[in-house]
Amino acid sequence: MSSPDSEKSEPAVATSPLKLPDGILNALDDTVNQKIPWILEKLLAEGEQMLIFGAPKVGKSQFALQMAMCVALGEPFLSWSIPKRGRVLYLNFEMGNRSFMSRVALHYSRLMELRKKQECSVNGSAYSVDKNAWHHLDDEVPPGKDLLDEVNEAIKDYFFFSGDLKNLEGDHVPKKASTEGTSAKSKTKEEIESARDQLVLHWRSVIEEIKPDLVIFDTLSKSHAVDERDNSEIQQVLLRIRQICSIPVIAADPSEVRDDKKMARKDIAHVIIHHARKLPGENSGKGGSYISLDNIRGGSAIRAEADLIVGIFGKAKKLTIAIEARNLAPGELCVQFERFAFSGYEPPAPEVQKEFDESLVKCVRSIFVESEMRGLQMKTLEARVKAKLRKNAQEEVLTDTEIKRLLKSLTDNDKSQFEILMKKGNEEETTKFPYERGGGKTLYWIKNESAWLGEPPLSAAILNHKPYAPRKSPKNQDLVRMENLQQQAAQQTSL
Repeated sequence: MSSPDSEKSEPAVATSPLKLPDGILNALDDTVNQKIPWILEKLLAEGEQMLIFGAPKVGKSQFALQMAMCVALGEPFLSWSIPKRGRVLYLNFEMGNRSFMSRVALHYSRLMELRKKQECSVNGSAYSVDKNAWHHLDDEVPPGKDLLDEVNEAIKDYFFFSGDLKNLEGDHVPKKASTEGTSAKSKTKEEIESARDQLVLHWRSVIEEIKPDLVIFDTLSKSHAVDERDNSEIQQVLLRIRQICSIPVIAADPSEVRDDKKMARKDIAHVIIHHARKLPGENSGKGGSYISLDNIRGGSAIRAEADLIVGIFGKAKKLTIAIEARNLAPGELCVQFERFAFSGYEPPAPEVQKEFDESLVKCVRSIFVESEMRGLQMKTLEARVKAKLRKNAQEEVLTDTEIKRLLKSLTDNDKSQFEILMKKGNEEETTKFPYERGGGKTLYWIKNESAWLGEPPLSAAILNHKPYAPRKSPKNQDLVRMENLQQQAAQQTSL
């Protein structure tokens, strides 16, 4: 039992509120009620980093430039609206100013035609294509002075570009630190960091002068000189890009102050254009594909650092835009790419689509019959459909993603002759018929009532097929090791 004196000596409970360290919050503020500051509605928001990547010549720079022009002019970009007109800084490291300016004029000319088409649609008036518009003319025809004056007047104070800014890791920044002091060719670690800091400040001064809403880096590989496969090095480049893409603003909250001038910094949305990793067979025509977001060239830090990834896949006029984002559901968009510009994909006429669907069904039937299999792995049928389209000079018609989607839609049709079948749970059914026994648990399977089953040589293969023996599931490696030890112990005991 404690004495009264000991009770009096206990410290009093503090009544003053707890002071949290800077950056720690325990209550919501009014920012949650504010609208998301979109640059492109439901795609790219203020302060976010977008990574655009794809195969060489697929149209990455054109996609970014068209996006930039739409933001600068306040025009919709494909299926995304522009909430308000914004200022854009386009850092072009890959092409000359003359070529770049021609592309700017081309996109402007095309956007003005789209605006006219939209106005006619709203007014209910007839619309006719102006074949004299500059983007419809031959590539050799230069833009006239009237067009250049019109473009300059339209984008003035909203669209800025440069190809002359020094990159983040150029020859002006030493590559290696010397362990023996400075020399004419080597610098200390402190001098390297100082050179990089000065470069960041230089870029920041340019961006702070323009105060853009969107900055585009074309391309990542031309903005540095480090090994992209080294995650630690390339991540530092990406972090410096984030540092650069911010401007000072008056701080509304003292906790937001970042310098002694009572200023906060607002992060700017920025786009980085990058390349896809080249896969085996891409040049030989024996295979290879860029259709995965896993094919970003370089270290994993490039993908991890981006808030939003846009992959451009496909060939010729028809492309697939695949989207991966932190705050958006994954999605795909089918687009057309023609005359250096992207547009929404216009599906073929119903009669054309019907004819193509019928030819695709015949293609699938011939693959099953020639394979003498009732069941084929999904990847096998999709690859063979692609090979047959290539043989029939239709390789430009479908991307891999669309082949998968169309085959799935064919199986959903009530009149479909084949279906998607899970082998698991149908072992007894599948072992009675010839089917591809490779990896994968899912097959494209000919239905019981299909007339395809009666076509030779598939019908002969089914008639002569000896049922497969069900495969035994592999034993656990620890269990196998234990059984071996037990057998060895039993042998030693018998000896």
